[in-house]
Amino acid sequence: MDGRIKVEDAARFLRMDSQTLRLMIQNNLIPGAMCFKRGRSRQYTYVILAKPFIEATGYKGGAGV
Repeated sequence: MDGRIKVEDAARFLRMDSQTLRLMIQNNLIPGAMCFKRGRSRQYTYVILAKPFIEATGYKGGAGV
């Protein structure tokens, strides 16, 4: 696993849909996760850093998340 986790994988692990997780990230409710907008874009880019997320949730990653 590299230093980041996909939103879809993290959402599956937390047993929620991806949009709910994105909203939680926007409200700073997920450890090690952040989002930002580039320039005048209306869309967010989401980043979940593996180490803080794993420490907070016990996420193991891989197949069968």
